[in-house]
Amino acid sequence: MKNGRVPQRIRICAGLAVVSACAYGAYVVSGVVLKGQEIYYRSWLDCMMRVLGQLVLPTLVLTAICMSASFCKRTAEGGKRTWLTLLTAVSGTVYGIGMVAAVLGMLLYFVGFEWESKREDGFLLGTEHIFLDSGSWLTYYEEYTAFTKKLYKPTAESVRYEMEREYGIRMEIAWQSKGQEGFQLYRLYPAGEPELTFLVNPDKYRNFPNEYVQVRANKALRAAGKEICPGRDLYMIDGTDSTAANQILESTLLVCEGREDIDTCSGIAAQLIETVLKDPFYEKQQALISISCEGLEEGIRLVRFAFGGSEGGKYTEASLIKKALLDNYDWNEIKGPEDQNGGAGAGSTTVIDYEASTFYVEGAYKVLYEEQFEAQGYVYETDYNAKGNFYGILGEGTDTLSSVPGTFDTQDTVVYDRLSKNGKCYLFVQYRDYYEQGEQNVYTTGILDMYAVDMETGEVYASGRHAWSDVGSKDYCDATGEP
Repeated sequence: MKNGRVPQRIRICAGLAVVSACAYGAYVVSGVVLKGQEIYYRSWLDCMMRVLGQLVLPTLVLTAICMSASFCKRTAEGGKRTWLTLLTAVSGTVYGIGMVAAVLGMLLYFVGFEWESKREDGFLLGTEHIFLDSGSWLTYYEEYTAFTKKLYKPTAESVRYEMEREYGIRMEIAWQSKGQEGFQLYRLYPAGEPELTFLVNPDKYRNFPNEYVQVRANKALRAAGKEICPGRDLYMIDGTDSTAANQILESTLLVCEGREDIDTCSGIAAQLIETVLKDPFYEKQQALISISCEGLEEGIRLVRFAFGGSEGGKYTEASLIKKALLDNYDWNEIKGPEDQNGGAGAGSTTVIDYEASTFYVEGAYKVLYEEQFEAQGYVYETDYNAKGNFYGILGEGTDTLSSVPGTFDTQDTVVYDRLSKNGKCYLFVQYRDYYEQGEQNVYTTGILDMYAVDMETGEVYASGRHAWSDVGSKDYCDATGEP
């Protein structure tokens, strides 16, 4: 230092601090202004300015203060030196606390941060921070300038582009609503097929819920219906409560006139689905057909059946449709005062004979008993446990265990387990409970076998399984669609 001039290094450091402060201040103020227009800084610039404002700027300020204090102490005396030392200590402490907070803040920022990446269609992908924020939903932006980006808003052309990319079909725009700018309803149709006009409702996450798959399925179902069931009308219904991936808004409706019509209605629905699935389009796309169970209250009469996509041709099996319709009637049909076990409507005295049909668990068990256990002298007795699960009681006896000496009292039961994976069979497990003689508590329980009963044909399949880990017989596996 000469002639009392401030050293050049202090002036440079202070100058850099002022420039950095101005730059960071301009970034903050302009960011607030731009945000009001839904314009944001590009991620690389945002990160750079955060580092500048939270890490570099405080370091420059502290360095300038420390160098200035050191310079002043060389010319100061007594109390002034004490105050300069105190100023340096306080500044260092504040800086230390600030650095810890800044580093933690930067860590939280970068942990929840995803760098922008170019997409095929030119949009930028960002994400909200998973810390100190409401969630981690993806947010999409469009490139605005080299330094800024805008929140994504769909246009008619971008919606058409997305639909063409999703379905591989050239689309035309039929109509768009006058709603909030960008986020409107759009109607499109495949080129040359205006009868297949469908709705698209894009959102800010670049999802495009639409009803094209169902509109196309409805056309195919109606065409098939003219051949398969010319005497029946197929209707259209509003299905906005559907949870299908494409948010299907409407589905074709077939009416089941009552219990006496279940067999016919199930067969027609299965044939309709099978016909539509001949179109390879539905190998990846899923649609619905609905059946209205007449005689039930309006809110519970509809049963929906998905086909195509992940559901495949499951419901080309009429028995699965019949089972669903029977269940809907059994659980929801209004019963008269003299009909507490099932019936055909209010005031009816008709009692459902659940043992008469293998479409009911009770009927399936009766067939199983007659084929597997009756000739062995087992008793026929049924009950339900506290959870409402059906089981059959075969009787008591005695038996031995290879691992324990002595004779045990036993009780054999057959418990209904569940529907098979393919939905075609009821599964039952035959258990044997072992009791030490004179004791009430079960000593151990063994599995004697597992059975499947085809609900449509009444065919019984023994698995030969004696443990849950065992693999069943080939016939059992083929019938149930599982090991």
